[in-house]
Amino acid sequence: MEGKLKKIAALIMFLTLTGCATAPTGAPTENNYVAGFNYTPPAQTKPLSSNVTFTVANASFKTAGNLAWITFPQFARLPDALRQNLTDILVAKGFGVRGPYDSYDLIPFQDKKDIDLYASILFEPSIALKDQKEGLENYWGWQSPTLQTGNAEVTGTVKLELREIATRELMWAKNIPINKIEFPYVVRIPWGKAYKPGKIYNYGPIVEGMAKGLEQQYPDIMATVYSLIDPEEMLIIKKQAQELKSKKGY
Repeated sequence: MEGKLKKIAALIMFLTLTGCATAPTGAPTENNYVAGFNYTPPAQTKPLSSNVTFTVANASFKTAGNLAWITFPQFARLPDALRQNLTDILVAKGFGVRGPYDSYDLIPFQDKKDIDLYASILFEPSIALKDQKEGLENYWGWQSPTLQTGNAEVTGTVKLELREIATRELMWAKNIPINKIEFPYVVRIPWGKAYKPGKIYNYGPIVEGMAKGLEQQYPDIMATVYSLIDPEEMLIIKKQAQELKSKKGY
């Protein structure tokens, strides 16, 4: 009987230890927030009613200081959105659009003869961190994480450029301001992780706040782009571009 009791006790202990090994050890990992950059231009005019043909370049981005913010997953949709929405705006204004092309070098010669203007957008934000603090989340807790807190301020510009297709000489440019975006941030450093005091351990929470702010502002930015592209002015720029193109032999 004593031997059976020992076997039962051993079995209970085995099951208990197995259950502990397979039980969740912490909260599930949160997925990164991916901002959706959405814009629909007003109802379009008659297709091809404006006798100017564009192609739209891939959008380009400048780092904010040393932060390559566009490489974060929160901004995964922005490059395609900018190119597609600028194309939609041009079509809605009655312009012709060729492409898209993967790069300028891949535009065929015959297409270059028909294209008047090369349109591009440059996103150039800046980020300032203020009121930075650093300390344990719970001074009395065992293995407490360290928190880095503060306030972030995002400003900058969105630059819209039109270039003559053959020479790529700048014909027209507009700088659209990014309205100030302010938000608090909290960076959580797990217990035992090495980090340099005073240096941000993980920019993810800051980039997420930036993405959410730009996501809200994006429709207004693109509406400004829409308002700046005037068919009458584009015809004037086309004539100037054709003069440059003829000198290039196109």
